[in-house]
Amino acid sequence: MAVSSALMQRSTCTQGDFEERMNELRQSEDQAKKAMTDAARLADELRQEQEHAGQIEKLRRALEGQVKELQVRVDEAEAAALHGGRKTIQSLEQRVCVVSYIVHLLQRRTVK
Repeated sequence: MAVSSALMQRSTCTQGDFEERMNELRQSEDQAKKAMTDAARLADELRQEQEHAGQIEKLRRALEGQVKELQVRVDEAEAAALHGGRKTIQSLEQRVCVVSYIVHLLQRRTVK
């Protein structure tokens, strides 16, 4: 009977250990499932951020192209304005010469 009692005690102890290990196993499985869910969510967020970064990069390159194109147009407009300004100055200088000559002629007439 002592052996039977000892076996029962050991069986109860072993059963308790088994249940404790099973609970630990279930908790570990739950934690693993949660970790896999978190990993999948993070992978999805990473993919979305990478797509967003790619779109922003594409937009940045397009804007850089537009800036370069606009800079060329500004340079051309400045060159045209400078050239037009020179022509205007030359034209005005010629008019000044003509008017000066006319004034000189009128002064000579008036003096006579």
